[in-house]
Amino acid sequence: MRQSPLVYTALATFIFVILLVVPASHWLVRLEAFPGSLGGGQGRQEFVRSHPRDYQVQLGGQADYQKQTSVQYARSLVARFPDNPSLRANILRYAMQGEIHLARPEENLLSSVPVPPAPPEEGHNAPADLAAFDADAAAGERLDPDNAYFPFMRAVGLFAAHRDDEGLAAIKRAGREHKWREYSEDEVEGHWRISEATFGGREGISRMATAAALLFPHYQGLRAAALLVTAVAVQDELGGRREEGLSLRLALAHCGDLMRAQSTSLIGSFVGIAISAVSWSRPGGVPTIPHTSGVPTEQWVKERLDSYCDYVTRLGHPEAAREARAQAEAAVQVRRLTSDDLVSGSRFLAFARLGICLAVGWVLAANLLLLLVLSGLALSLGRLAPLRDRLAPPPAISLGVVLAIFFVLGSLAAWQMHEAASLAGLLSSIGLLGEVFPPFGSGQSDAPQVPLLGLVLGVSFPLLLLVIFGIKSSVKRLPLSVGLVEGFRDAAPPLACALALLYGGLTLWTVHQEVVVNLGLERSLHGEGQALAAQTGKPWPGPVRGR
Repeated sequence: MRQSPLVYTALATFIFVILLVVPASHWLVRLEAFPGSLGGGQGRQEFVRSHPRDYQVQLGGQADYQKQTSVQYARSLVARFPDNPSLRANILRYAMQGEIHLARPEENLLSSVPVPPAPPEEGHNAPADLAAFDADAAAGERLDPDNAYFPFMRAVGLFAAHRDDEGLAAIKRAGREHKWREYSEDEVEGHWRISEATFGGREGISRMATAAALLFPHYQGLRAAALLVTAVAVQDELGGRREEGLSLRLALAHCGDLMRAQSTSLIGSFVGIAISAVSWSRPGGVPTIPHTSGVPTEQWVKERLDSYCDYVTRLGHPEAAREARAQAEAAVQVRRLTSDDLVSGSRFLAFARLGICLAVGWVLAANLLLLLVLSGLALSLGRLAPLRDRLAPPPAISLGVVLAIFFVLGSLAAWQMHEAASLAGLLSSIGLLGEVFPPFGSGQSDAPQVPLLGLVLGVSFPLLLLVIFGIKSSVKRLPLSVGLVEGFRDAAPPLACALALLYGGLTLWTVHQEVVVNLGLERSLHGEGQALAAQTGKPWPGPVRGR
């Protein structure tokens, strides 16, 4: 028997085992070659339950307790983490997703066109929910006293409860603070750590999808509160209480500026810009400047800003005009820095590169394992004298050999289908399947498509070889058993070795890309705008006040 097929098979096996053993690539090879060995949803739940005092893990584990809403689950953690401001901040964010709703008719005072009345608040703002919301916001103020987020969010609840004087006082408190932190990154980091425990590694695509899926339902409430506060300022100014109205505008603009500068998400930065701009509406009670279709947005914004600056200057507060113009200039810098093409383009490329690498890696790993098994089987069967000497074997041996090859191929194909289903389950358990492969994540009726796709791609190389060897046997008038054994014995080992080398190179490159993407994700999670500024080499404008 020639030694080269055995050498090729041994080399391919060695390369695969090394990749499986080395810690840097171990988790990636397991994910691509043996996804069924990973924990999946059950592994997630076990990890969450085994870390009862780990706040981020517990916060990120809310998806494993479907019988509770997010806010109910988060409030159940207060007994374990009573002095954690992050928990209170996230409770307030979750509550804005269903419990608390702010829509007041006073907001229409800022509109230049008739606005239909706000929808009724039925199903929202139950007294018990409002009381719980206020208690959580008050606790957050106590635990994190310099954070404008808590008094601003408290104002949202107070306005929803029609406790306007207390809400306005909360806005003024927020306007005196020096930082803005929402703590939403703790939920993402909790999800990441659970996912890392499930996969055994820091899988970049799942981390990216988790970060992108973070919800900010509280921004609508913050903007509604900004509209209401500005409407109250307009009423104060029309009533002759100009200094009172200006104090509300300045507090609101400062909160928006803190959001713009210190929000960890670009969405939060843009909401902060909008809140600051709202505070400049109808200065002194003048009519709203309409934004007509023929007027460029930049010109309309300039007219509104000029009107506000002229008003506060006449009122004797030129410093307020300078602050407003500085906030407007910072907003322009943010918009230039965060153009849609730059942000979406860089994210899409990173996402696409990793997705293609993982998909190709899974196909290579599946086919490599099949070829290694078939190579070993062919080398073993090739020891039989009739097959070794290319003689016509007895019918029983010939049939047994063919059935053995088809049985192994069929069994491994079924295993690949199972592994593809396991991989789909892992992706679904972290909400990734619908993000990366929407046709396969849209419902249960689509679930069989993933295993079927795994069957087609995971056995593509051995199946193609099987067809080629069958045709070759017919052309050379060899028994099918002899042709299949010779073919897999001679061709499968070098092909497996080539696939192993290709898979090894792709795995190393994928691991490197994972490191790069994860570093970028971690930077963006704690300051998306700041990370983008560092990437482009431009400064990120900080808060205007205190410069």
